[in-house]
Amino acid sequence: MTNKLKSRKKTENSAKENDSNGSNSGTIYNTETSLDNNVSLSTNEGGEKKNLKAIDHCDISGKVSQKNGVEILTKKKSLQVEEALQGSLSDDDDQSPSAFFNKDVKPPAFHFEIDAAALTMLVIAICTRMWRLEDPKSIVFDELHYGKFASMYMRRTFFFDSHPPLGKQLVALAGYLTGFDGNAQFDRIGGDYSEHVPVRALRAVPAFFGSLLIPTVYYLIIELGFTSRTAMLAGVLIIFENAYLTQSRFILMESMLIWFSAFGLLAYLKFRKISRSFSTQWWTWLITCSVSLTCAICVKYSGIFSALLVVSLLISDYWKMISDKSLSIVQLLAHLFVRFIAVFVIPICIYLLVFYIHLNVLTKAGPHDNIMTSGFQASLEGGLASITKGQPLEIAHGSQITLRHTHGRACWLHSHPHVYPLRYPDKRGSSHQQQVSCYSFKDVNNWWIVKRPNVPDLVVSDPIDKIKHGDVIQIIHGMTSRPLNSHDVAAPMSPQNQEVSCYIDYNISFPAQDLWKVEVLNRETEGDVWHTIHSHVRFIHTTSGQALKVCTLFAFI
Repeated sequence: MTNKLKSRKKTENSAKENDSNGSNSGTIYNTETSLDNNVSLSTNEGGEKKNLKAIDHCDISGKVSQKNGVEILTKKKSLQVEEALQGSLSDDDDQSPSAFFNKDVKPPAFHFEIDAAALTMLVIAICTRMWRLEDPKSIVFDELHYGKFASMYMRRTFFFDSHPPLGKQLVALAGYLTGFDGNAQFDRIGGDYSEHVPVRALRAVPAFFGSLLIPTVYYLIIELGFTSRTAMLAGVLIIFENAYLTQSRFILMESMLIWFSAFGLLAYLKFRKISRSFSTQWWTWLITCSVSLTCAICVKYSGIFSALLVVSLLISDYWKMISDKSLSIVQLLAHLFVRFIAVFVIPICIYLLVFYIHLNVLTKAGPHDNIMTSGFQASLEGGLASITKGQPLEIAHGSQITLRHTHGRACWLHSHPHVYPLRYPDKRGSSHQQQVSCYSFKDVNNWWIVKRPNVPDLVVSDPIDKIKHGDVIQIIHGMTSRPLNSHDVAAPMSPQNQEVSCYIDYNISFPAQDLWKVEVLNRETEGDVWHTIHSHVRFIHTTSGQALKVCTLFAFI
């Protein structure tokens, strides 16, 4: 420290001598003064730079005068040696624990700022969307569907929609908090709401999200680099945009979808501007972006387009990071891992959570049960389990069953007295046998009887003759008593496959080929015995060795 102090004084004396001879030598001195306690002095002489640093209290005043066309900088300064000794002239003293604890530690400061423009626009948006929200007191457009879904949530009745249920859950939550019991009829557009339907509360949810969009867009425009006036103009335009204002005042999903998408983009822009990776703000905005865009998808699947935009930007950012030589391999892998969590792990968890809530709330059978599997229907209160209660759990000779398609569209093996035409429009011939199809609704013609080929009657024997994996059976149509059959005739809708029909004996040399081998596909969990509801079976035609499948009509492959 003593050597540095002597060097410091020597440098100052040299500066004074040069200052007094400045008019003759033509040397220029530049003094840089910072606004905090630390003041750095740099001296330029003959192309050489020397840095001087004075700590804490420094009284520096400068006066610039000009003589013979040469600038002379005169300065007056007073340095207290004792304070300089306590400063950072010694690197060893700076790194000592005592020097650290002697510093004044400032408590964390919290700043709360209010943007008057954003707040004003938010208040105006709330007023325009909440004012007389209960009018009209009748069902408008898709309120027919979303109001019905909210009432089914209240009654805990299972339903299924083409979009994820988050938006409908938020509307139902508002109804639950206001005491809505779900006993309301949403039968037609234009129909009046009953008195006990909290129309204002149900419509307040999309109105609230519609109001939040205005300040979100305001900050989004600012983050894009535009001025606050431009952002205010964008906010005002959205406030009074007639179509969006109308959508925000009814029980519709669009206002929620748009806000989650816009807020996700805003969070991404905030995340992108943070230079310090893995800081608290960095994590906060990244997770907020992921959660918000996932919620947009959980309201409507069309929200995936906003998510894809942000994912492409994240990929682009990471691609640029790869060329940054200041980042190590470990840092690049850490960034890749974090982005993987944000793009895949968090969205999947939120998506599954939304459906977990949906399925745990809706525990009673409803009108949409038939599109679900038989096992799922049996798990609902008042569903298939109540119908099959007390019935045998195993399929046996003489059992009356319905066969539902497991994968793809929900339909049941079906037949009726109609026969295939002798010739199809493409001039192909048919067997003129009884038609077999896959029918999407429950019907009496969906019933079939399981029969052993060597047993003449259809009566259930005692003891029960259970059907197992690998057994050969006949499947008899319950209403027409004709067996399920196939033969080497092209199917009507897929000529490359064999036709499936119910055999009609026309007294010609056209023998029946109505034997089927049972294959239990999930016998590892259900066992070899064919069980009702839970067993997945496949039927193999013994003559041709082909399996039954669903095309437009039944056929073989």
